[in-house]
Amino acid sequence: MQAQHESGPVEDSAEKVKYADSLATDTHGTNPNQSTTPQIVVLENIEHRYVEVMQELSAEPRFERLKLEYERIYRLLSKSHEGERHLMEKIKELRDELKDHESRIGTALELSREDAQSIAALRKEIEKAWAMADMAHTREVESRELIQVLMKQVADLDEQVEHSAGLSIGHEVALRNLLQAKKAREEEHATLVSDGTLLKADHTAYLSRMQDLSSKEAATRKALEAKTATYQALLAAIEAEQRERSAKEQSAKNYRNMTEQHVLEVEKVKRAVEQLLAEERRLSKDVEAAKEGTTVIFRQLEERQQQIKTEADQLAATEQYNGTLKAELLRKTAIMKEKQRELTKATKRLSNTEATARDQQEQMNKLVQERDALILRSNENNETLDGLMKELIHEEARIQGVEGVMRGVMLRKTKALAAKSVKENSRAEVQGVQVLEEGKVRRLEQDLFAYLQSNEQLRKKVFDLEKKKDKHFSAVQAATVEYHRTLDAIRAKRTELKSLKEHYAMLEKKHKAQQELVNRVKADRNRAEKQLREMETERAELMAHQQAKQETIDAIKKELIRTETDFLQLHAVNKQLRYDMTNTEERFKHVHEDCMEAKSRVAALEGEAMELEQVIAKCDAEKQKQLYKLKKVTNDCNILATQLICKNEEVSLIYDKVRLQASDLVSKAADYDRRVDEIIDTRDRLAELRLRCRRSLVRLHYMEKIKKKTIKYQRELNQQRAHVRALTDEVQNFVNIHRWRRLEGSAPMLLDALAQVQLLQRSYIEKSRMCVELTEEIRKKVDEYTKLRSRLARMPGPEAMEDLALFQENIEKRDEQLHVMFSELRDLEQHAEVLEDEVRTLNDELAEAKRKYYDEKTKQDFYWREALQWRQTWGSSTAVAQLARETIAAATNPSPAERNRGEPHSAGGESSHPTMWNAGLTSSGPLAPSRRSPASAQQRILSHGGKSSPGMGGRLVGGFTRRERAYAREEDLLHVLSTGVPGPNFRLQKPKNQRQFAGGGFALTR
Repeated sequence: MQAQHESGPVEDSAEKVKYADSLATDTHGTNPNQSTTPQIVVLENIEHRYVEVMQELSAEPRFERLKLEYERIYRLLSKSHEGERHLMEKIKELRDELKDHESRIGTALELSREDAQSIAALRKEIEKAWAMADMAHTREVESRELIQVLMKQVADLDEQVEHSAGLSIGHEVALRNLLQAKKAREEEHATLVSDGTLLKADHTAYLSRMQDLSSKEAATRKALEAKTATYQALLAAIEAEQRERSAKEQSAKNYRNMTEQHVLEVEKVKRAVEQLLAEERRLSKDVEAAKEGTTVIFRQLEERQQQIKTEADQLAATEQYNGTLKAELLRKTAIMKEKQRELTKATKRLSNTEATARDQQEQMNKLVQERDALILRSNENNETLDGLMKELIHEEARIQGVEGVMRGVMLRKTKALAAKSVKENSRAEVQGVQVLEEGKVRRLEQDLFAYLQSNEQLRKKVFDLEKKKDKHFSAVQAATVEYHRTLDAIRAKRTELKSLKEHYAMLEKKHKAQQELVNRVKADRNRAEKQLREMETERAELMAHQQAKQETIDAIKKELIRTETDFLQLHAVNKQLRYDMTNTEERFKHVHEDCMEAKSRVAALEGEAMELEQVIAKCDAEKQKQLYKLKKVTNDCNILATQLICKNEEVSLIYDKVRLQASDLVSKAADYDRRVDEIIDTRDRLAELRLRCRRSLVRLHYMEKIKKKTIKYQRELNQQRAHVRALTDEVQNFVNIHRWRRLEGSAPMLLDALAQVQLLQRSYIEKSRMCVELTEEIRKKVDEYTKLRSRLARMPGPEAMEDLALFQENIEKRDEQLHVMFSELRDLEQHAEVLEDEVRTLNDELAEAKRKYYDEKTKQDFYWREALQWRQTWGSSTAVAQLARETIAAATNPSPAERNRGEPHSAGGESSHPTMWNAGLTSSGPLAPSRRSPASAQQRILSHGGKSSPGMGGRLVGGFTRRERAYAREEDLLHVLSTGVPGPNFRLQKPKNQRQFAGGGFALTR
């Protein structure tokens, strides 16, 4: 259940990552590369259109102002497009960063899941181990109780056997069997004891294995902590990069809207850049100095390696020499041990081994305490080793001399024996010369006695020499231990050298990373300078645009003065001039708003410049912090390396001591087993001797009773013989009486004895069966006990709970890291959404600017064409112009009476000439549907012409004059001019929500 609770936040974090990924895909779109191709096409179309419009405007010098405005709008459009492209590239980079974060989060989640699974598995195994341990403990207690019960039963049976030892021969046989069963039980007990010792040894081995596993686990824990530290360092680097990128994005936004007053700030930034370049040069010089220092250190390391190699060669030579000396010492020690086995006894050896074990334990504790002092005294020990080796050579020479003396003595002895044999033979041959030879024999016996005394003295000398040799052997062992220690110190130095090399490689990697960072900073600086140059060009363009605006304002003022003079001169064109005035006022308002926006942008750029200075100061502070952290990390690494070297030395010393103790334990265990076997053999012999003594004592005690019984049995036999004779007589003489009744009547005690014997046999059979069942139960429980002990040894100990607690702490830390990463991910998503909103707003503003531009263009084109057509048709006549304006106003706003004027008012006049009017209409082509009726034209002409005469009215009913027809034609022409170019019969359908250019055609963008 706890594993499930622990895996819950991991699954929630995975679901959060998936949800963030879906949000990122929804917000950012499917693929940004798909939207770039239509934008490129649109830009190409806009550029073609821009070239065409510029060509058209360059042909007309009157539209110079419009041309400048058009160029300004096109520049703004291109800049906005570039900004949009930069934003899209930044969005791509942010997406890549989000993907990297997601992959890292996924790996972290997988690691946390694996840790949770391993913790759950370890917890289950530990629970199983504790359950099995409890079961094994209970079974062990039960088996011990059973063994005690069986021992009590065996003791009771022994007492019963001793009480019933003198009953009969059958009882003796039963007693012998019981003693054999007891012996078997003792043997089983001995086997159980040996199994218990073996189990204890296995338990110690498993404990040592558990300690090794715990040390390995500590090493893995350290490695995991190092990995987590590297992971945190990577996260910090990622955060720093994100901050740098956000600062760069902010600076790019700030640079985009920069104006006049930013020149001073740019100079300050340039000074700061020069200072940074100086700092970079200084840092490069420091790096070169560090490189030179590292090269010097590397040379020193190479020299040290050569020295170590020479020392290693010398040590190898000394090792070979020591190996030869060890071989000789082993051979001589084997010879001396054989002599010791002949001379010394087992008890002394046991006491000596126990004393040596205690001394070794004490020496081990002292050596553990005096480890640092012995490292300093290694050179002195080498000198002492040389002296001891010289003394050992002298002792060997002395031993060889003693051996030579012994050989001489042995040769003399053999010669004496040979002479004795020769003399005995001669004495056997010449028996008559015995008297003369007795003196020689006495002398020879005296010589032999002297030789024996000298042999005993030599043996004493040999024994003393063996003692000295033991002392020297212990000294040699100490010297070998010191030699091994020096070898371990050399290995530690090698490991230290290897760690220094690794540290040097790590420093080189860090140097490369710092160089890459410097290159990145240089690239960013170059990019910033480039953006500054672009901003300066933009500023120049804005200044030119502002001057053009000022010129336009001056021109508008002049035009206003000119319009006022024209208003005094031309009162008839008052409405048109007012309309122009309103347009110019609106343009003036737009220009004023542009000026205000430019001022606000200048203020914003000043604030952004201040923010940039603050950002630079923050970057410097962060740089100092990072340098301080780097120094701190290097110091920590050095401290950890020294601690690790010390720990490795301690572990190597402990391993050597453990090996020595293990070898001593193996030898002592073999001696102990041999002694235990001897003790068991002696115990068995003692048991057999006790049985024999008991039997002999019982027989001596019951001899008189046995004699009495033999007499009694003889009597009974005689009686039985008489009884048999009587029975034979009875058989010969038939008597109907059963013999068992006769027996029951004559010998009832015998029947009781037989019944008791049968009962005892049955009880003995039951007891033997119970003993067999109990032995089988004991064997099964012993097997179960051994299995449980083996399982317990395989299972982890109580240290696994500490490991579980550590794993839980690691999981909590990783959960916190995941929450922090999720918060960072949310911040990045919010930042991306803000950027997308900015892109959308920029797109909307661009579309609005385009729409306004094209609306203004269409209006200007229409006004220009209308004015041109007006001048071509009407010239400078005011009356005709007034009539045309009224007809246009009537056409745009017709009255309801004029709408229904298509129907005839009288059946007389107008219906008599419909064909002629229709012919006149159809002759003008496709303009017929949009023309006015002739009645309305006629009525308007009459209203403009004044009073009508009765003769004129008759001509109007019957036909039209030339003047009327001319008026009708002019009215049709004015209608065409006011309504625009006639549409085709099959009009081109414009898509919904799409712009249309003034010259025809549709825009590709909405």
